[in-house]
This record gives sequence, C-alpha cells and structure tokens, in this order.
Amino acid sequence: MAVETLAQHERPHSQYIDFWNSVLVPKFIRWKHILVDGLTLHSEAIFPTLPVEPGDKVVDAGCGFGDTAIKLARLVGPSGSVLAVDCCDAFLEFGRKDAKAAGITNITFLDEDVQTYPFEPVHDFCFSRFGTQFFENPVAGLRNMRKALKPAGTVVIVGGEDGGPWTGSMDRQLRAVTLSLFIREVMPAFAAREQSSAAQPQPVGAA
Repeated sequence: MAVETLAQHERPHSQYIDFWNSVLVPKFIRWKHILVDGLTLHSEAIFPTLPVEPGDKVVDAGCGFGDTAIKLARLVGPSGSVLAVDCCDAFLEFGRKDAKAAGITNITFLDEDVQTYPFEPVHDFCFSRFGTQFFENPVAGLRNMRKALKPAGTVVIVGGEDGGPWTGSMDRQLRAVTLSLFIREVMPAFAAREQSSAAQPQPVGAA
C-alpha cells in the first residue's frame, strides 16, 4: 500500500474543525519541534508494550504530525497497514513527507474527523496519543474508534491524568517551556472561541 490520501467523505460542517485549521494549526506548527519532542517521551515509553503484531491493521486516531503513525507502520511491517486520521490536513502533510523520506509505504493519511468518519470494522488495533483530549465530543469519538475495530480489537490511548501531556517524568526545563507555550498560544485561542460562541444570539425558543 502506498502512502496516500483517501477521498474525503461528505462530513458535516464543523466550526470546531474550522477553528482548529484556521487558528490552532499555525500555532502548533510554529512550535512543532517542542510539542512533538515532549509528546514523544510518552509514546516511546509505551510503544515496546503495545499489543501490535506484524500484519495488523491499525488506526492512529488524531495522529497529528504523523510520527506515531510511522512508528506503528514499522511495527506492523509491510504486510500490515496504518490508517492515520486527523482533521487537520496541514498536520498530515508533515506525516506524508516524513513517511516518504523514511521509505514507509504502508500508511494512508486521511483528512477526516475521527468522531464522524464511517470506519469499517476491519482493524485490529486503534491508537491515540493525546488526540482524544482534543475531540469536540470525546464520547462520540471514542464510540466511533470502537466501530473501527474487529470484535476482538484493542484500543490504547496515551493521555494525561495529572495535568496534560507535558507532565510527569519529562525534564523539568522542557516541561516548563512546553507548558508555557501551551498556555500562551493555545489556551487563549480556545477561550476566545468560547467567548465568541457565548456572545452569539440564541435562536428563538432555545433553552
């Protein structure tokens, strides 16, 4: 399977996805070198224990820049495949370029919303590294991830329980810099979006 992009299905319009692509993507790309390095510390700790076998079909949900998708593609080998899904195509472009440079040919990068994409239940494993915490509706996203799996499929989510992805065993200096960037760049954008939504007039009869 070549590195490719599947045709986008007719997904519902989402202001949340528009917000990500227009406001947050440039910020994440600007600080990619710090964000990816910080997140990699967490995925590197768990990758040796992932229940993934050569030949498996894998979904990487909210794959971002595609670095975990490339690692998963190496684990499943040429007889397996990885479907790397993210709603921000600008992130996926980094993954496509990195996969091509590494000679990885068993990844499909898909510009779609994990919450609504009509997955086929043909996958053995579904993985997400700090992707689910950014879902607009985490419950819908997790349910849809389950639909992507065979009956005996497995889901593994790497997420933060102690304040986010940049805490724990990470070097304190790197953690402080990354958290500072997150607070300065990302949180104000989310806050502005919430204020804008609250300021919009409610339809007549709305609760």
